[in-house]
Amino acid sequence: MMHAGDVDIRESATDQQTQVEVLHVSQNLMSEDTKMMKKIELMLANKSKLLESLGSFSVEELNELGNQLQQSLLLIQMRKQRALSEQLTEPKEKFLFSLTKPRRGAFRRRMNHYIQSLREEACSCQMLQKLL
Repeated sequence: MMHAGDVDIRESATDQQTQVEVLHVSQNLMSEDTKMMKKIELMLANKSKLLESLGSFSVEELNELGNQLQQSLLLIQMRKQRALSEQLTEPKEKFLFSLTKPRRGAFRRRMNHYIQSLREEACSCQMLQKLL
């Protein structure tokens, strides 16, 4: 048989456990808050340094730097597409020899179409580069 005192003790123990859990969560949140504040301070300091270093550049110089970055990106994309195209050519030829003649022709047409689309994309990148 349970007494009212037993229920009170259990409720008290549960309340204490809940309070301990809340305390742990609060401490963790405060710790995370402190870490985040330090990160924000560091980011603000880095932002200030970056803005100070960019302050010495004129608008034209910043635009030129942006154009150079875009051109570099286009060159990287073209090289990647060229490398992919070259990587596809050798396995394609090996695979073609393993196919029967009728299937070989259909596969060759599909692969040539795919390679042509890669080349067209590379050409469009080159045209964009010339425009920049």
